[in-house]
Amino acid sequence: MENNTEEIKQRSVEWYFQQLNVPEDKKEKVLMGITDKVYKLNKRIVELEKETDLDKRKEILKIIEERDLLIRETVTKILEGKGGKITYDY
Repeated sequence: MENNTEEIKQRSVEWYFQQLNVPEDKKEKVLMGITDKVYKLNKRIVELEKETDLDKRKEILKIIEERDLLIRETVTKILEGKGGKITYDY
């Protein structure tokens, strides 16, 4: 994720589908695997947008970058068939 905090915007699950070229037949499983993670990432982005303290912004930015990486790793594992059993609570 970019270091320029002005460029950081909330992301959708669909955005990750497009960025990571998720095939149509894998989208449902990926959706179940990353929905909660994307929600938490976006909560942090909202927090970053409101934060004025530079040190806290740096801390939140680091968390955002880590969450983005985790989402990408999760998608990759699912696409490689290493995602394990995913259950989704409705």
